[in-house]
Amino acid sequence: MSNVIQLEDYLKEKCLYEQVIPYFHHLDPSATFLLENNNLLFRFREPSYYFYVFLTYIPRNAFTDKPTPIERFQNIKSHPRVSKGEWVTTGIYEIGIAYHHELLSRFSTEQYPLNAINYIHQDIQEQ
Repeated sequence: MSNVIQLEDYLKEKCLYEQVIPYFHHLDPSATFLLENNNLLFRFREPSYYFYVFLTYIPRNAFTDKPTPIERFQNIKSHPRVSKGEWVTTGIYEIGIAYHHELLSRFSTEQYPLNAINYIHQDIQEQ
């Protein structure tokens, strides 16, 4: 008996591994990511700071005005459309190295809350 494939889950994973991850690894091969349900956080380092890029998966046929990662890095801040099932950028932040290490210590593997990406995003927005 074959397994039933959930189309939306398949599209989300396919887009992640064929478009999003290769794009960020093209920007920085050492970029790391954290995935939780429909939320994604990419981190990569520049000489004096870290980039934190937050993304959310928008299912097919849902309206969004958020840009894709490629669009956002081309400085496109809004792109109204009906989603085809895609990852969109919800925030990009430059984080100082000391603050990055503080976030890592606060959200270490043992202490990660269930929605760590949301907590990290909120913490950064409050700074």
